[in-house]
Amino acid sequence: VASLRLKLVQASSHRKMTVWSRKMSGETVPPCAAAANGDTRIQDMPARRQSTVDVQSGRCNPIYWQLVEIFFAEAVGTGMLLFFGCMGGVSFMEDVPLHPLQGAIVFAVVVATIIQIFGHISAAHLNPAVTVAFMVLGQVSPGLAVVYVFSEIVGAVLGFGLLMLLTPQDVLSSAMSTGVGLCCTVPHTGLSDVQAVAVEFFSTCFLVMVVCACEDPRNANKADSTPLKFGCTILALSIAVGPYTGASMNPVRSLGPALWNGQWRSHWVYWLGPGLGGFFTAIFYQAIFNRNNVNDAAPLEEVPLNQVKVNVQRTSDKKEQNSH
Repeated sequence: VASLRLKLVQASSHRKMTVWSRKMSGETVPPCAAAANGDTRIQDMPARRQSTVDVQSGRCNPIYWQLVEIFFAEAVGTGMLLFFGCMGGVSFMEDVPLHPLQGAIVFAVVVATIIQIFGHISAAHLNPAVTVAFMVLGQVSPGLAVVYVFSEIVGAVLGFGLLMLLTPQDVLSSAMSTGVGLCCTVPHTGLSDVQAVAVEFFSTCFLVMVVCACEDPRNANKADSTPLKFGCTILALSIAVGPYTGASMNPVRSLGPALWNGQWRSHWVYWLGPGLGGFFTAIFYQAIFNRNNVNDAAPLEEVPLNQVKVNVQRTSDKKEQNSH
């Protein structure tokens, strides 16, 4: 029974991962056509995908609605990241400084929550560096990557703009008096730009390595803890890297505050470092860790569940015979 249960869980996880991967790569499975050809895998598609089928005409609607979903999920998610994350760094009392860990904790919890909300819709990239990694891994087409990055930029600019609108002017003036601005990321004065790029590069490599590991099909049965994994990752990196560069690891996280505060000092660092980190980490993971495992058996998602049960029973019978 335990073996059968494990097989069923693996089959379900592998099937969900396959459907999600095909969706992220821009491939669409026309429900009406699949059903007409006797493909029962249409049952694996979420109900919201099936709702895009025109039942009366028997034809499938265009894929544009999927792009709309991705755009709004990424825009709203990135907006929430900038709005609530940077709100955690607002101080209303000049003589009482914020706790050093407050910003790191707030951003970590906000990221974990956003992934829980939008992860099943757009995978919750929230970060052009992560989108680049997904594109290198082949899970996002270049055209779809443009949609992701554009929506992330829009969300970051609007999200931080809303925070500026709702924050008292005296608080904003106090933040500007520091010469940096509210929630802006700038390298430590003792760092050169090259050093800052290196710090952002390696910290983004760490983050994207977690992304690649979580997206690995071999980790599909551990997806329930994905928001927690990223929350802990952001917390650790924010505490460690914060004193160096502000621990951006995300070009649009730096873009929103820079645009509204007019703070462009070394801003290019936060595009080059994370961008290169996402690109090369995905290539490294793909080349070293993501080798295709040779398996003569048919993939579990192509095996009917009753056949899985039969195979498990046969395996059990063989073990009993060998034991005798």
